[in-house]
Order: sequence, then C-alpha cells, then structure tokens
Amino acid sequence: MKPILREPISFQIDLENYNELINAGFILHGHVCPAMPLGIRAALEALNTLGVDRAQNKELHVIMENGPSHAALCFSEGVQVGTSATFGKGEII
Repeated sequence: MKPILREPISFQIDLENYNELINAGFILHGHVCPAMPLGIRAALEALNTLGVDRAQNKELHVIMENGPSHAALCFSEGVQVGTSATFGKGEII
C-alpha cells in the first residue's frame, strides 16, 4: 500500500514577519538567548510540515516534551510565539 503524500507547501519565511516574531519572543521571554529563536524556527517548520496555520483560538494543540534545563524552557517559549498556541489557553501539553 502506497502512502498518501501531499504536495509540498511553498513556504517562505517572510523576513519582516519573522523579525516581528523574534521581537515579540524577546519581549515575552525577557532576555536574549539562542534557544527561544530556535523554538520559533522549529514551530514554523512544524506548521509548514503539517500544512496548518498559526493558532487563532484553540484549533491547534501542541504536544511538547522538554527537560528541566534553562534552554529547554527558552525553546518552549519560542514554540509558543511561533505557533500562537500557549500554556495559558491550554493548547500546549
């Protein structure tokens, strides 16, 4: 049985929008570090791969596993910014 493959989505990161996300992330996060922008990039890539848009209101849920290290928590805040799914709205498990 052949797997069903979807057509690749043409996804270009709009640099102006990406910079806005980075700036919003640093405001939320509170300090400059490399892990938070990596979380944003990972989130955008996941959205692209899944073919879905950023969360508007509870239609996207994120299951994320991370460790207790400082960088893992920074990364998870980047995922929040990139997907618009948040712990506060109960969209991240």
